[in-house]
Amino acid sequence: MLFRSLFKGFALSEFEYGTTSERFYGDVDVLLPTDPATVRRAVQIARTLGWQSDRLEDARRLPDWLHESTHLFAPDHSLRLDVHRWIIPALYVAQARAAHLTTGLWQRARHTDWDGLGILRPDPRDEVLLTLVANRVWGGDHGGLKGADYLDLTHLLGKVTPAALREHARQLGLTHTWDAFRQVCDPQRGHLTLQPDETSAALVAGMKADGVQVRRSAGERLRRVAFL
Repeated sequence: MLFRSLFKGFALSEFEYGTTSERFYGDVDVLLPTDPATVRRAVQIARTLGWQSDRLEDARRLPDWLHESTHLFAPDHSLRLDVHRWIIPALYVAQARAAHLTTGLWQRARHTDWDGLGILRPDPRDEVLLTLVANRVWGGDHGGLKGADYLDLTHLLGKVTPAALREHARQLGLTHTWDAFRQVCDPQRGHLTLQPDETSAALVAGMKADGVQVRRSAGERLRRVAFL
């Protein structure tokens, strides 16, 4: 069995919104186990269906910060599938921390039937705190939010209590990041700020308080640019 978990925009459109047309998404994000054999098997299956790969799965070693294993493109190039190995990139957190958070997400995931296909969906607490908040703030967007974040959070908050989120944030080590996120995006207060110059200070302060690095060294940034 090929274990896979759907998350972020496409998954929210499919499972959380009333109709799929309510939530725009640019690509499909799927989480697969990190072992190369599983990733290559997934790519082989996709190729038999006419999909193409960017061959990232053939790399001898992926960059330490990279949270994706490969990218797949639909036969008509109308859709891209991003295959992730971790739930967040190791840009501002250590690779071990990104891997640890991902392992926990796998362990808490729910089995879901998706039109006859068995998949795993994140626990509602992880859907809020990891796939939305940590992915947005710790993943490189700590200067600002996206317009869909407010509506996504509105839908997700209906499935988990504030107390459960506070406790889970404490266990994950992102209490301050969660507090900072709600300062700038909080459907319960009807509040949303999208201007980076207003959101950056709050989100960066939350990252720092949770022990997250907020800036990469010049050498690390250059290596990332060279790879991309």
